[in-house]
Amino acid sequence: MPKSKDRRYWLYDQEYNDVGSFLMYLHDLIKQAKVKINILLVASHGNIREELESWIPETFNVTIKHRLPVFSMDIRKEFEERPPITVQATVVKYDTSTPIYLVVSDCTAVDFKHVVGKLLSKHYPNISKIFLTNNEMFSIFRGLEEETGCEIMVDSSIGKKRIWRPGKKKESQVTYTNAPYDEVFDEIISRDAWVQLIKFTATKSHIVPEQVENTYAYSGVISRDCFFSIRGDFKPFIQHVIPRAVGFASARVEYLEERAKTASKPKPEPIVIRFDEQVFTDKSKNRRYIDAIAELEAASISEYHTNPYIHVSMLDYLDGSSYDIWVVSDDKMIIIPQYSATSASMGRLVNHVFQRIQEGKVEQYAKPAIAANN
Repeated sequence: MPKSKDRRYWLYDQEYNDVGSFLMYLHDLIKQAKVKINILLVASHGNIREELESWIPETFNVTIKHRLPVFSMDIRKEFEERPPITVQATVVKYDTSTPIYLVVSDCTAVDFKHVVGKLLSKHYPNISKIFLTNNEMFSIFRGLEEETGCEIMVDSSIGKKRIWRPGKKKESQVTYTNAPYDEVFDEIISRDAWVQLIKFTATKSHIVPEQVENTYAYSGVISRDCFFSIRGDFKPFIQHVIPRAVGFASARVEYLEERAKTASKPKPEPIVIRFDEQVFTDKSKNRRYIDAIAELEAASISEYHTNPYIHVSMLDYLDGSSYDIWVVSDDKMIIIPQYSATSASMGRLVNHVFQRIQEGKVEQYAKPAIAANN
């Protein structure tokens, strides 16, 4: 393990020929130097290094060193209201079989968002954000607690409540607590909200004479947007959190990419969202569901039918993707890509539906059965 003063060299300047060597160094850095590391998962179906080199957005200056599977960036960002800052980040091709990359930095979470995050967003849709559902986040926490033998207590959480009234889309609530993760999830979901972020601490119990003593094991942040912050011990994240998150996200990205490839065909493959509840039973609520769909940022809709079934079209202004959206059953929404649609735009739309209407599951389209003539 290099001395702490050398950590930035080993994090950003050292060339790594394989992912394992870099992750091993990262584990030693977090464990021994007590450094907090931020990681963002993003999707890119092409070569992400070539995409980042293809053009430099205005107000940015980007220098890239080394090549995949591990390369680093020096990112200088200019601001109108404050002096420019430079942030370093390392990009890792986590698994060659998936389109998911890890973006790693020891900068502050604020600088990560305003510099690294902003740069990546400029390369949409070739580089795109990914997300986790409430159930997927809960599954990650449950596996983390069971497999590390630690108790996970939530320090603070952010839940975003769906609001069904004009002019107000959602309501964020930050809660500071010291409660088990499962109780926090239950409380947020009971308010018709989605879990945006959990900040937590894990402790391990030890039996000492006449008492049980809890000692600090690790801590971090897990967010819906696949932003993670790690302190204390990297092993639980690299062995449990990141593989599960990559598995959930890559399965959804690949599902959407298959449908994006068919968008220009005469019969494109639809996205099917199935909900656990009969969401669309009350037809008098169709208007609020249409309004919720229309709230997707940088998009517009045209209405064809609102009752008894829903049929609208949508245009995503960010990349020109377009869709027909149908609701013809009480527990299902069908989204049909039209002419051109990217998996990044599809992911944005599916996440919006999950957030603004209700979380569901994407599944294969099953053609309706046709009754035989008597």
